[in-house]
Amino acid sequence: MIIQMNTLLSPYGRINRATYWKTIIVLYVGYLLAVFLAAMVLESNVNDAAVFMAVIGLIFLAFAYFYVSLVLFLKRGRDAGNAVLWAAIGLIVPFGFIIVGILPSKKTS
Repeated sequence: MIIQMNTLLSPYGRINRATYWKTIIVLYVGYLLAVFLAAMVLESNVNDAAVFMAVIGLIFLAFAYFYVSLVLFLKRGRDAGNAVLWAAIGLIVPFGFIIVGILPSKKTS
């Protein structure tokens, strides 16, 4: 399974349900693994520099995760017919990514 960088970084275009789910699963699993590894560093008895780098890494990762999630919600929402509404639902509502993921695609003429 190859995820193109255009899918993750460009807010333009549309994505179908299959591409959305593949990408969101890889994104969530990667984020959870990174948080787990950072938690291991923070729990271990290491020097202050390692803890500082783990915290900075988590902050950077959180911003990247937020941006990629927003891009995916906008693209999926655009495919369903209303990008801003569905992106807001995906970001604000708990488990909103599931709602955005099950939306049917809007027919194009």
